[in-house]
Amino acid sequence: MALIDLLAYVSDLLSYYTDKRFNELFLDGVSETSSAYRIAKTLGYKVPGVRGSSTLVNVTIRVPAISTGPDKEYLPIFRPGVRFEGAGQIFESANQIDFSNDFSEVGVTNRTVNPVFDSSQNILGYDITKREFVVAGTTTFFSRRLTDVDAETPFLEILLTETNVLEILDVIVVPGSNVTKPPTYTDYKDFEKKYHEVDHLSQSEIFTEETGVSLGSFSFGKWVNVNKRFTKEFMSDGSCKLTFGGGTPNVDAYAEYLNSLALSNSGEISYERVLNNTSLGEKLPSDSTLFVKYRIGGGESSNIGSNVLAGISNINALINGTDSNQNDKTLASTRGTNIIPAQGGMSIPTVQEIRHAASGNFASQERCVTISDYISRAKQMPGKFGAPFRVNGRVNDNKIQLYIISKDSNGNLSEQSSSLVKNNMAKYLSKYRMINDFIEINNAKVVNLSFEIDLLIDKSFNSNEVKVSALQQVKNYFNVENWELGQHVYLAQLTDIIREVPGVINVSGLRGYNIDGGKYSSTLISQANGNVVLLGSGDGPRKTEINFIDNAIYSTPLSIFEVKFPDSDILIRTA
Repeated sequence: MALIDLLAYVSDLLSYYTDKRFNELFLDGVSETSSAYRIAKTLGYKVPGVRGSSTLVNVTIRVPAISTGPDKEYLPIFRPGVRFEGAGQIFESANQIDFSNDFSEVGVTNRTVNPVFDSSQNILGYDITKREFVVAGTTTFFSRRLTDVDAETPFLEILLTETNVLEILDVIVVPGSNVTKPPTYTDYKDFEKKYHEVDHLSQSEIFTEETGVSLGSFSFGKWVNVNKRFTKEFMSDGSCKLTFGGGTPNVDAYAEYLNSLALSNSGEISYERVLNNTSLGEKLPSDSTLFVKYRIGGGESSNIGSNVLAGISNINALINGTDSNQNDKTLASTRGTNIIPAQGGMSIPTVQEIRHAASGNFASQERCVTISDYISRAKQMPGKFGAPFRVNGRVNDNKIQLYIISKDSNGNLSEQSSSLVKNNMAKYLSKYRMINDFIEINNAKVVNLSFEIDLLIDKSFNSNEVKVSALQQVKNYFNVENWELGQHVYLAQLTDIIREVPGVINVSGLRGYNIDGGKYSSTLISQANGNVVLLGSGDGPRKTEINFIDNAIYSTPLSIFEVKFPDSDILIRTA
């Protein structure tokens, strides 16, 4: 009998692990992060990494006055990467800040000029303020000496081990294997040294600025064929892998073909030499040094409130005033803060998020045909442009109406998503839309809920411990990380979860309320038409009892449920 029991146990255990590994082969049954990433890659979905929030800052300097106004020779240009710090978070300017120009790099009017007077109303100088876009994260660098082995390795992979890489800013290769001096700003912008990020190595063209040609604050763009290219891939542990090309540069395939015929005694063609071209990019050169400039940080902790970023540092300025002391004084006067909350920061996607996004992405083939295609593509927008917490949508004739929800600095859902995020999403999706589709990005609605739950418990259990355990289960159920736009609340699921708490015999009563006003959302659903209870005086919040339909609370594709303050919005009573 002991041998039979052992055999049964081993067989059952083997069957369990066989089933588990088999499920990891399919998207619907995947539960391990590494398997989810592998399947997503097979389906052509590029899983994003950590994403940082973004916000707007007002940056102010003070310059001396002359008879015609501000002295223009002391108006500096700040290179990208100026740091703004506050609440333990670091943000950096994404674009160049030119105080002599009324426009930003993207062509938006963003400069104000205000005179500064003394007590006698004499002008002391001028405060010049620029409103600029900043993103969460810190710029860091990686370098590697490229050996002959690296140069001969097709599709060389470089791993950035940090688990919070936000984006790759620049990749260049500098001649020389003993380069000790860090590259300059000009080096990183040198087109001959630069390697370009592409979606896949077979993508031979990139859209970039046309050097030396501009119209005011706008630059002309053009498609350029590049052989120096690489792809970026986020791994399941959060690290980032760069893969470079596999071809040898400056190889004439036809000449190689003729040479292979002339040099081969047997008359056979050396296909390896003939096909060694740059259709999939070129290899890295030997006797040189690779430099990678990238940003790390971000995540949900980067969602902060307004007027939090007070410290300014890492100013790389170009200022050509004749008085060096005044140059220093102008730069030292730099100050500013964020005028709106920073939103859009998100952690590494969960397995559930990858499963939904990958399944919707597979059939689109980089085209947005159905509403699911648009939702999936919107979630792939690069993190430096912002990342909404949830996205859903609907079709109205040929208008694609997407609705997004963000998080505020306290981790609660916010109906007021940044206009920057919405504009960036509309522009990002414009490349993938059908020619007759129109895209509209709107704010989704948050529906705040409250519950009163009556429990019948076993008298042999401590009632307080049972209440605490039940409360924790309800809080876990309503964790916003588990909810999507348009997801319904089924009371049967909630009661089943509560019944599993040790000591709970039954759920004898359950009442739901829609809270609105005050610190809560103003959204009131149609099922909330029962008794109304005021929670404060005047314009304070109120809760309205919800009439359940088929033992459920139904959402809409444009709204999401939230228990905003679970410690006070969930009341559990025992009997």
